Amino acid sequence: MQQWLYLIANVFFLRKNTQTRSCSIFLLTFSVTKSQLKIAQDVVRKLKKMSKTIDEIVNRLKKYPEVEYELNAESITVNPKNDKGFPVTLTDNGNGGFMVAFDFWHEQFDNENDALNCFAFGLSKDCRLKLTKKGNRPIKWTVESNDNGKWIEDSTTGLINLSFWKKSEIEFFQNDLIKSIAK
Repeated sequence: MQQWLYLIANVFFLRKNTQTRSCSIFLLTFSVTKSQLKIAQDVVRKLKKMSKTIDEIVNRLKKYPEVEYELNAESITVNPKNDKGFPVTLTDNGNGGFMVAFDFWHEQFDNENDALNCFAFGLSKDCRLKLTKKGNRPIKWTVESNDNGKWIEDSTTGLINLSFWKKSEIEFFQNDLIKSIAK
């Protein structure tokens, strides 16, 4: 819905009625209640404020019509295609700061290009997320990169583990939207 509203944000106009307002888009007309109109206007207002970085990602994702993503003024999250993938999020913190997250793992960036590269890396087959659980509870997320068939641990985000005596379970998650990142 937000994507659709974003596309029509600059082409709809309002006609006043007593009970409802009608939004006309070229030949398509539909009626909405006043509360629905307020929600739609809020979404459009937020999307118009969307950062240029997030707008750049949205434009690049047009090459992948099968991808599902969630969008707001500050962030974009690409959802995994299946249960073996992981969500990839970029948040524009303002003032030139960005955060990229792969599920619970996250890293801060001061450089837009580095943040975009990390975001794309998370969508590629060259990246995988190693999840460590103790007692069926996730405690550690480690990003790994593929170096000629060998997986190298890059960085880890973890939680305090009070169940240190329990056996560790390891799961791997991987996206494959982008086949490979050029080195």
